[in-house]
Amino acid sequence: MIHGRPSFDDGATLLVKRIAQRLAGEGARHPLTAAVAVAIRGRHRLDQDQYAQEIGVPLEAVQAAEAGNLAFEQLPGPIATRAQWMGIDLGRLG
Repeated sequence: MIHGRPSFDDGATLLVKRIAQRLAGEGARHPLTAAVAVAIRGRHRLDQDQYAQEIGVPLEAVQAAEAGNLAFEQLPGPIATRAQWMGIDLGRLG
């Protein structure tokens, strides 16, 4: 953090934006949320089942998030809090 602001990773933010564009084209209801969830799990380099176990959420929650079936406010806490950890600038996505 610099001067009380979180530090953002432009690469991570751009990656999420590109994933969201693809998911929107595929008809996801919440493509930005899905893209954030996919990018975060990708950073962990785990499949969905391994990731769900590691963060302590049901596999179905990970699948729903990555499919774009959840709004950001509906994401399980362990997924939502990792967006800042990863440096994704949510303000530039919406």
